[in-house]
Formats: sequence, C-alpha cells, structure tokens
Amino acid sequence: MMRIGTGVRVVAALTGVLLVTAGCSATDGGGAPTLAWGSCPPPAAGTTTAPVVVDPGQQCAKITVPVDYSHPGADTLQLTVSRLQTSTPGEHLGDLIIGQGGPGEPGLDLPSEALTTLPAAVRDHFDLYGLDYRGMAGSSPIRCGIDESDRQALVGVPYPAPDGDITADIARAHRIADACLQHGGTVLPHVTTANIARDIDRFRTALGDDKISYTGVSYGTYVGAVYVSLFPDHADRVLLNSVDPPGGVRDGIENKGLAVDQAFPWFARWAAERDGDYHLGSTADEVRSTTLATSSALNTTPLTVGDHTLTGNALLLGVQSLLEQPRYFPLMAGLISGAATRNLPAAALSGLPVARVFPDNFVSSQDAVLCGDTAWPADPAQYAAAVTGNLRRYPLTGGSPVDIWPCAFWSKPLEPAVTISSTGPAKVLLVNNTGDPSTAYAGAQAMRAALGSRSALITVEGVGHGVPITGDCVGRTVENYFLSGALPPDTHCG
Repeated sequence: MMRIGTGVRVVAALTGVLLVTAGCSATDGGGAPTLAWGSCPPPAAGTTTAPVVVDPGQQCAKITVPVDYSHPGADTLQLTVSRLQTSTPGEHLGDLIIGQGGPGEPGLDLPSEALTTLPAAVRDHFDLYGLDYRGMAGSSPIRCGIDESDRQALVGVPYPAPDGDITADIARAHRIADACLQHGGTVLPHVTTANIARDIDRFRTALGDDKISYTGVSYGTYVGAVYVSLFPDHADRVLLNSVDPPGGVRDGIENKGLAVDQAFPWFARWAAERDGDYHLGSTADEVRSTTLATSSALNTTPLTVGDHTLTGNALLLGVQSLLEQPRYFPLMAGLISGAATRNLPAAALSGLPVARVFPDNFVSSQDAVLCGDTAWPADPAQYAAAVTGNLRRYPLTGGSPVDIWPCAFWSKPLEPAVTISSTGPAKVLLVNNTGDPSTAYAGAQAMRAALGSRSALITVEGVGHGVPITGDCVGRTVENYFLSGALPPDTHCG
C-alpha cells in the first residue's frame, strides 16, 4: 500500500440484478452488460504511478454498475476497463483480471505492464484485463477538495512529532474527514473493497465467463481475497502477490512496523559489506544504529536540501520506500550517509516520495476505502497511547503505523467488513517475501490460515515488495499452477 491493501445478506432480484448472500452478480435487463471495445483514454492526470508503455493492442470500454448494490435500480457509475488479447488461438485457458495496489492507484494499463511481469506461458494462454477501481482514476473519480498541504507525502503517512505528540496529525485527520464529508459526493461511502469485488464480478458477467482468474499485488491481494470470499464459485485461478492480512488495509498499515523491521536487516547486511563506500557501520547492528541516530539528529536539526527540508521522519519515510526493491539499496545508503554527514546534493530528494504531493483523487479514494471498509476508533487518546508503544518497539517507522487517520472522524461504514472465508474451491495461490517492507510476511501467513485448505503459500527468502514471478522457483510454480489449474502444496523458494 502507498501512503503506506463486507458482507451483507440480501436475497433479491431487482431490475435484472441478482443479489445473493454476501455478494452479487449483476446483469443488465436479464443479459450480460455490453462491452464496446475501442481506444483507451490517456492516463488520468496526476496519478501516483510511473507511466506504462501501453501495448498498441490494448483496448478499453465502459461498464455501468450500481453505486449501491443493495439498491441496484438507483444511481449508477461507470467503470473504465481494459483488455489485451494475448492468448494463442486455440490454446485459450481463460481470462485474467489484474488488480491494482494502493488503494487509489490506476489499473487500466496493467495488462500492458503484465507483458513484462507475467510468465510467457501465462500470457500465451490467458487474455489480460484491467480496470480502474470505482472512484479512482478513470472510473467516476471522487475528489474531496483536500488542501495541497494535507496531500504532501511527508504528511500522507501520518508521523508523530519526535516526542510522540500527534496533535498536528489529529488536526489534519479532522480536516480531511471534514473535506470528504462536505465535498466527497454520494459515491464516496460506496468506494469500498466489497463493492470493488462486486464490480469485478459484474466485469466477469460482461465478459461472458462462468469463472474468472485474478491476480493482484499489495492492496490488490485483499481485493482478490474479498472476491473469492464473496464469490467462491466464480473464481478460477487466483494469484495474490505480497499479501495484505485478512483484516484488510488497516491491519496492513499496523503491520508496517513489523514489515520494515524484518526487511531492514537485508539492507543493513548489504551496507555493512560496503562500509568502505558508505561508512554506515561494519555490522548490520551498526548500520541500524547509524540510521536511527541520523533520524534523531535530523528531527532535532533538519537539513535543507535544495527546495526541501529533510527531517528525521522524512528520512525514515525515504528508507521505507527504498526498501521496496534491492536495486534501490545504493540510493538508500547514499541518502543515509549524506544525511549523517549533512552533505547531500540539491537533487538528492527529487526522486523520493518525500518531495511529492499526492493527487486529490488518490488521497480521497484511498481514505474512502480505508474508512469505508473498517470502523476505526474515534478517541484520539487511543492512538496517542498506541504510538508510544509502537515507537518503542519499531523505531524505524517512528510510530506511524498506529497513528491517527481521517477514519477516526469518518462516517460509519455502510456494512460490516468481509470475513475472509475458507469455504470454496482450492484455487488461491499466495506468494510473499520474508523481508517485504510493506506487506509483512506475517500477513501472508495470516491470510493463508484464513483461507485454509483452499490456498497455498509460496514463501520466498528475499527482500522487497512485489515478488518477481518469472524466476526459476517462483516462476515455475506459478506457471504450472496457471497452466494446470491445480493448486500446488505450500512451497519454499530460497
């Protein structure tokens, strides 16, 4: 998750939309929704992700879905969806939807991106589909009119003050919640993971598929887990990569301290082996101590770097972001080393999230999901107390995983959180690094337990967020699963 991934029992048939226990399967006028494929729109303005080279064969369409699935005859919204037909003629095994992370990120161009991330054999046998989730990017985007100062990356993840005080975070959470209450519109309360899963099932219906395959990374894994819980008989092959816990995005945020604590030693060992270059320490413990001491010093006396100010919290945010991939380790080591000596070039922060301002739609839709999925405590004192303990246990994340979010002042969710279910066909394959700095390995283990015998877990001894699935051990296991449809046993890849 950046800035870092509901069941109702209704039985009704209204205006051609069938609502079933916990989920729903929707059609228009007794038939499947019509998809008119054509050219794709340009990327939504101000998105958070790097641009994707769009394959010329990718096409797009619109699907109309209910705003509120419990009242399907009322207001509707439009989803923008995409496809890339890549399966070899005569060898088509199914359709594969690729879900995005975030929440809040666009997903329309993920089929094109998957040309370089999926095993070739999977691409040869599955047509690829993507979508912008409801309320995000090109799918009826919501915007709360959040002030730019409250969308800066340095406050996008709430960090306590160096002494643990969260007064400023409380005020910011109030401002964002108030803005969304006043300007978020009628769609905002319905931008939830459960409704995203229902939209995916409507997409399946529009494609004419009895079953749909799905893969997602990070928050996309929680979407997949909710989908297979609401629609167990509609899911074919499901791959969840870098897995959110079964409690959803809030639990994933709270796991961030553990995740970073387990990922950082991979970097620390790497840096210790290069002490002659970076001078952070000759052991992993020394590298950790240098990092924490530098953060503490910057919180006392921030460092001006070009047009930006580097505080200790900003350094920790940069470290967490750069732990996402081992290829960023040299940049991270240079950042910590330069901060420790107070000698950073003016351009040193330009490519880091500390220098970014998030788009209104990203913050608005992300908070809509976070707050619409789960009820959060309303008492600020509860967060303040949690920060004290978390900061002591996980100093590398500065108390941020349990800090206050706008959800403390949000309207109550419209329905209970979805219970991840172990009932259904054995079709869900999980994969996670043991040193994932965003989705802790413990979250994948918890999801494996919640899904029970219908799932299997590939444990990868490695660091980074988003496991490459084209390598020997992981790639071979994933490829065999997609081609055969048979779930492998729990697997360990060194």
